[in-house]
Amino acid sequence: MEIILLRHGKPDFSTAKRIAIRELPKMIATYNCAGVSQLPPASSVQMARACKHVVCSDLLRSVQSAKLLGVEQIDLSEPLFREADLPVTLWPSMKMSPYFWLVVFRILWFFGHSADGESITQARLRAATAMQQLDTLAQTHGRVLFVGHGILNQFIAKELLSYGWQGPKRPARDHWGFSRYTLMK
Repeated sequence: MEIILLRHGKPDFSTAKRIAIRELPKMIATYNCAGVSQLPPASSVQMARACKHVVCSDLLRSVQSAKLLGVEQIDLSEPLFREADLPVTLWPSMKMSPYFWLVVFRILWFFGHSADGESITQARLRAATAMQQLDTLAQTHGRVLFVGHGILNQFIAKELLSYGWQGPKRPARDHWGFSRYTLMK
């Protein structure tokens, strides 16, 4: 059995304009609607062609990435497989790049700040559920491709390893990067 975790292509989204924190929720919503701005490398396309079952989050960048890989049918696409939410706390601020704010709030999230959003504990539990669903699909289909997101892929990889799957401790982080996890029956 094999599960391949692939990170979606680079989003068609610019972080060049400086924004205040109060603008961050709108920017995140825009980012979550963004497609992909680059084509996949041949190695990722070739790997995707060998997969019998394809799973994505329901976000456009994940779905569009699967289609750019040449996937004709996405077998499962749902919110369970979305990236971990980013908590945002609104406080007075100066304008900074969106990337700066994303890094600040992601670091705060790793230290337990979740505002009214998904906590790191909840995201890990969701990743465990996602991993179990991928495991079940791999048992049925043999090889499953998951076109996912950076942090969720990391959490799923950790779960796979804890259940005896073999693969890298840290999955590929680059856009279009993929990592293979195998389990002998």
